[in-house]
Amino acid sequence: MRNFPHIQKITGRGRVAKLFVMVILLSAAFLWAPPGTETVQAASSGIGTDTDEVIIADEALLFGGGFADEEDEAALFGGGWFADEAALFGGELDDEAALFGGGTGFITEISMDASAISPEEELLTASGVEIGGDFSFSLDSSWFWQDGKKFLSQLNKPTSSALSTGLRATIYLDARPDRDYRVFAKAKISHPFSVKRYDDPGEQDREFHDVLRITELFADFHHKDEVFFRAGKQKISWGVGYFFSPADIINLTAINPEDPEADREGPVALKINKPVKSHNTYLYILAEEAEKPGDIGVAPKAEIVFKTTELGLGAYYRQGRKPSAMATISSSLGKVALFGEAVVKFGSDKNFLKADPPGIGAVIYRREDELFYSGTAGFMYTHSDDDGLFNMTAAAQYYYNGEGYDDPRFVWSTAPLLMVQGKLTAGDLAEVSKHYAAAMLSWQEVLKSDLSANLFWLGDLSGQTGYVTGSLAYSPVKKITTTFGVSYSYGAPGGQFTVLGNNTSLFFKVALGSGRF
Repeated sequence: MRNFPHIQKITGRGRVAKLFVMVILLSAAFLWAPPGTETVQAASSGIGTDTDEVIIADEALLFGGGFADEEDEAALFGGGWFADEAALFGGELDDEAALFGGGTGFITEISMDASAISPEEELLTASGVEIGGDFSFSLDSSWFWQDGKKFLSQLNKPTSSALSTGLRATIYLDARPDRDYRVFAKAKISHPFSVKRYDDPGEQDREFHDVLRITELFADFHHKDEVFFRAGKQKISWGVGYFFSPADIINLTAINPEDPEADREGPVALKINKPVKSHNTYLYILAEEAEKPGDIGVAPKAEIVFKTTELGLGAYYRQGRKPSAMATISSSLGKVALFGEAVVKFGSDKNFLKADPPGIGAVIYRREDELFYSGTAGFMYTHSDDDGLFNMTAAAQYYYNGEGYDDPRFVWSTAPLLMVQGKLTAGDLAEVSKHYAAAMLSWQEVLKSDLSANLFWLGDLSGQTGYVTGSLAYSPVKKITTTFGVSYSYGAPGGQFTVLGNNTSLFFKVALGSGRF
């Protein structure tokens, strides 16, 4: 596997341009391949692509929070990794599966038996209307010690405490009037069910989309079972990373490392899929926030399958945005799923900071004519014995962020004031460091008991800060789960995860009646 921190730079803009053009031509060549080819597809092919979670709205979450590019205080101080109560208490589906794993592996075996039902045929054969979703209700309490080193000596004197109620639901409708046509819609609703405005600038207004949000609304159809279309607002499967995915340059929200399996919001787009035997080609026409023809984005992609290994090649272009190209690889070695991504970006859309003069002031500048290289590599291992005593999952991933800073401490000490002044956005402060890593260890139903355990770590390797969260969940009664955990942040004060110092948090949660329907 490639050592992503040492990706060799492509010398000369000409070679990069050729790479970009080659990706587009490769996708176009596959897309308009002559009809009649065998269409036994890879795991993500056909109209079923990107929607394995659609029919059963899989909200299986490991942890909570948000790594999204949001223009709020949570984004400023780590994307909600630590400050968000949802991050501490488990996200949207507050049941045991949500807190302690779930989901599928990265590789699906591909049957090349010509008599087998292809994924698109199996999907489109169904008819009728299906309605489902999930429901979540919880009581969440937390205690915070700003000086984490005095946590034990001041156990009865926390710096602050909080109690909140979590009430939310996801509802989807899957309508298939016939095998050639399908309409899918998904919405999320959360309490409180009202819009609020605050005079205090420190309070964030609650808008209508915070109460009710349409996350997916699209139609699937096809031409002669050879070319498949999806039109509307949709999630797009673009990268293969678990905690981080620099190759995912299309979805509107990034992966949250604490909650890597949570639903993410995708754009309004037209997806065109042309299977070629076990391979797939895609062309995405992206219309999110487009107000004129020039605002339309284009993203071709090809997925090539070799036994249990899948190679992806893609590119993205939109007027006013910096173009980029990416490559992904996912494979398996026994029970270990392996994955990696590499991205080259032709300029950055961010604003950058530098000291001028050093140690006194800061200058905002752009880096629009540079090449930026990013990459990630990781693995996931799942073990389950015949007796059900050891149902364990382990995952780890490293992320090299080409647009990050070698020493981000200067940014975190300077950026808050500039952000208040409107000179920087939350997007400028997303993923500030150059090196990140994350790891997770989950043990579900410990020794066939009602107890499950989790350990999660997220680190900013450049700034030498991070935090560790451990939790235990106990479900003595069906549909009732209690969770207790502790989180500790480490590193020099003023870093991405130590804005408030080396703090410690305790949290306790009771989930009541949460589940799918």
